[in-house]
Amino acid sequence: MSKVQKLSSIYFQWDQNGNISHSTQHYFNFDKYQQTDGLLLSVVLLISGQLGILKPEFGLYISNRILNFLRNPKITPDPIKNPLNSVQVDLIQSERTVICTFHPSYLNSGTMPPEEAVSRLLGNLPPYLYQQLDIHNRYDAELFRFFKVGLLAVIDYYLTDALPKGISSGFFSKIRFKQMKVQFEMLKFTESFFPYWKGGLNLPETEFYSRLEKTQQHFKGIYKKHYSL
Repeated sequence: MSKVQKLSSIYFQWDQNGNISHSTQHYFNFDKYQQTDGLLLSVVLLISGQLGILKPEFGLYISNRILNFLRNPKITPDPIKNPLNSVQVDLIQSERTVICTFHPSYLNSGTMPPEEAVSRLLGNLPPYLYQQLDIHNRYDAELFRFFKVGLLAVIDYYLTDALPKGISSGFFSKIRFKQMKVQFEMLKFTESFFPYWKGGLNLPETEFYSRLEKTQQHFKGIYKKHYSL
C-alpha cells in the first residue's frame, strides 16, 4: 500500500442562485456509510483549510453562515456568480491523517471577486449536504452529529486562535501582509483533525449548544471590534 493514496474526488457545480449539485468518483470500494462519511469529512477539511487562505472578511462571512447553519440547517443558499465555475475536491489519505485538496475552475470573466465566490460556495456546502442526508436513518443521523461537531470545532479554532493571533500579530496589515502564517495555523489544525473524526465526534446536545453559544460570542466580539461599520 502506498503511503499517500487518493480516496475520492468530488465535483461540485451550482447555478447562479447557489443551488449546488455534485458527483463523486471513488477509488476504492466504499459502502454507503463510508461514502457519506467521506463526503462530510471532505467539506469539514475543505472549510478548515480555506479559512486560512481567505481574507478575514470572507472567513468571518463563512463563520457566520456556518454558525447559523448549526442552529438551523435549513438555511437558503447565497448566490454564486462567475468567474468561479466549478470545483474539484480530492480526499487523500496519508500514513497518519486525511487531507483535502481544492481545485477551483474559473471562467475568463465574471461579476463577483473569486474570493467572494469561494466563500459563498463554502457557506452553501453544509446546508446542501444536510439536504442529501436522511436524518431519519440512524447512520445518517450519526454522521450528521459528527459533521456538526466537526464544523463547530473548525470555526471555534479559527475564531479563538488562528484569526485573533493573525490580527494581533498584524498579519493582515497592508504593510506586512502575512496571510500564509494564518494558513499554516489552520493547516496544522486540519491535519490533526482526522483522528478525532475517526474516533467519533459526538458531544451531548447540551454541551454542543453551550460551545456553539461561546463560539457565537467570539464571532460577535471579533466582528464588532475589527469589521463592523
